[in-house]
Amino acid sequence: MSPAPSSSSTPAVPAPPRAGTARWAAGLLTAGLLALLGALGPGLAGTSAASAHGAAPTMVVARLGAASTATAPVVRLVARVPLDRLDLAYGTTFAQAAAADGLDRALLLDGDAITDLLLARVTLRAADGVSWTLRATGVTGASVEGSDAARVVLVARPSTGAGGDELTDLVLTWGLITDVIVTHDVYVGAVGTDGTTSLVATLTQTSPSTDLSVTLPEATSTSMLGVGFAHFRSGADHLLLLCLLALGVARQRTGATGAAGGRPSWRTTAGRLALLTLTFTLGHSVSLALAATGVVDLPSRWVETAIAVTILLTAVHAVRPVLAWRWELALTAAFGLVHGLGFAGALGELDLRGTDLLVPLLTFNLGLEAAQLLALALVLGPLLVLARSRAATVALAVVVGVVAASWVVARATGLPDVLGPVTGVLLATPERLALQLAAAALAVLALRHAPTDGPTDLPTDPATEGHDSSRALCSLTPGSQATAETYRS
Repeated sequence: MSPAPSSSSTPAVPAPPRAGTARWAAGLLTAGLLALLGALGPGLAGTSAASAHGAAPTMVVARLGAASTATAPVVRLVARVPLDRLDLAYGTTFAQAAAADGLDRALLLDGDAITDLLLARVTLRAADGVSWTLRATGVTGASVEGSDAARVVLVARPSTGAGGDELTDLVLTWGLITDVIVTHDVYVGAVGTDGTTSLVATLTQTSPSTDLSVTLPEATSTSMLGVGFAHFRSGADHLLLLCLLALGVARQRTGATGAAGGRPSWRTTAGRLALLTLTFTLGHSVSLALAATGVVDLPSRWVETAIAVTILLTAVHAVRPVLAWRWELALTAAFGLVHGLGFAGALGELDLRGTDLLVPLLTFNLGLEAAQLLALALVLGPLLVLARSRAATVALAVVVGVVAASWVVARATGLPDVLGPVTGVLLATPERLALQLAAAALAVLALRHAPTDGPTDLPTDPATEGHDSSRALCSLTPGSQATAETYRS
């Protein structure tokens, strides 16, 4: 029978903590998150609930010129307005009617109602304050980024009838849909005298007006920079893929792969993440250029479904990142190619061609990259914390995987996305996702450090569990090792 170890050689064994502390901390953090979402809720009424790749924008193209039958100037506006955004903003059923009766037939019945909504919320004024009279000349069916839309043709003339030949300093103010949905974008283009289309501005609820006479290349460059930035921010699928890539790299840092050689250094981890991000960027830049120039033209349903599949596969990889590094790079590049085809939708809607496409393409891509880097900076910290817990990693990957699977079904079949009302709110912006990840990370930290009776509420990763305790065990005397082993068991 072994003698009891002396008190001088036995280290103090931590006393079992009190029960309930971890649950209290987790409950407090959960309540805080729900309160935060509740506070944000009123402002989210207009966020997208149906499209994970960003809700379809409104497209407006203006042509300025003299009227063919009068000396007064005339402006022709062609607007393509997504029906589902109208329904979300004003409680109408235009999209439902189009799905049931066909787009053209539905617009025959609903065309007047749509033009009434538009004319009540769109104005055109000259610099001297003279209002122009807008008149709708026709409503036909169209599409915007794969969504059913109404194509409304408007003709505008000075209401006084005294305008001359000058078409300068005309200010378009747009409030259709944007007066309710804060995240809705209106892309305004203008056709120049040479027949080329230039992007004039992106109108939103906070920036509803633009000067139609500004069609210089500088205006297009600045506008496309903003379009690219906004396009990434509104695309929940691109954001989730970026998060999963970062989570997979962070899991490798925690030693989740079980590979020999120990955990990689922080410098190696940062280098891998930077290289994966660069690889994804190069991939989507190549396919974006090919799609925007018309070299590659695939049906949007195929592209959007493939994007959702890439997220589903990346979620699996994030839980158990066992791919060799070269294959991980190759797969990330391939996924970038797929996502680039989705990015090209906004450029394609503007109908830019030839050399007119070069500058917008470059600035659009710069806007994408700026938004991508800022989003990564927001979510990286919480993801590094979550990656240290296998339970948290699995939970996050499962949630994202379920969302991606829902997108696959909805995009492949054309059926409504059953999770759309939830994901449209929770994934509306990178900031909102970062807040949720931060709350989850705080909960993980609270559960890890809070005292508990027996097993922790949220077990740590088996790959890292015992790393510190085993090192401490080696420093004990033979007698105290037995006591420590008894405590650990």
